[in-house]
Amino acid sequence: MKRNEGFSLVELIVVIAILGVLSTAAVVGIGMISGWRINKCVSLLDSGLKETRTDALSREAAYLIISCDENGNYYMEGTKNPQEKIAGSPIKIVYMTDAKTDEEMITPDHPLVLSYDRASGAFLPILEWDAEHSTYVQKQTGEGADISYVYCTSIQICAGEEKSTTIRLVKSTGKHTIE
Repeated sequence: MKRNEGFSLVELIVVIAILGVLSTAAVVGIGMISGWRINKCVSLLDSGLKETRTDALSREAAYLIISCDENGNYYMEGTKNPQEKIAGSPIKIVYMTDAKTDEEMITPDHPLVLSYDRASGAFLPILEWDAEHSTYVQKQTGEGADISYVYCTSIQICAGEEKSTTIRLVKSTGKHTIE
């Protein structure tokens, strides 16, 4: 009677092939999870922007606040809507303005506040908190005669270096596109 003391070459190849398939599925699954989170965040922002613009055209004032907390969780709050969590770690949301070429971070102290013109539906300048007067004011750059208002041009939702989605904002119409 012959004793079998180890694995045959065929058994070893089958085990390695199974491990390869499982590891590939795990890598693809992790990528799909972060992609799903980005898609969910973009969908929530898209609906928030549309609803805020519609509200602005039908009432006196409407705004959309995108904020974050110290833990990296992002929230959206509108004129009629309570604060709602839209993303958590590893998602990051940054925005670009027409005043700077660098992206700006949304921080606990500096949320992104968007509003619309009631008459035309166009975007108004970004609002920022004025602690001295306890109210929001339109963000400006420059001094004296060189003062200009700051508009948000895009919002980027990203998870790591290779995955991101951009929402482009059209200042004159108040509309947006998703890229």
